Amino acid sequence: MSETTRTETLGVRLARAIAAKDEAALRAVLAGVVADTLHAGYRFDLATPGGSFVAERQAYHRGTDVIEHLRVMCSGFRPR
Repeated sequence: MSETTRTETLGVRLARAIAAKDEAALRAVLAGVVADTLHAGYRFDLATPGGSFVAERQAYHRGTDVIEHLRVMCSGFRPR
């Protein structure tokens, strides 16, 4: 599996884990490599009983067969 494919898979899995709890729609997935670090980003819309939100997350990770280092940043759930 290529580095980009692994990164895309990580982004989609993270988004699905969050989206499984409420009504959500994945809007964008971005994958790439920054030197020796893989990058996955995604944006999704979320509808909950408390309202409608948009969120974006970015994940940077290193490791070949397993994730050895991971940093995740989130915009937070922003009201629509």
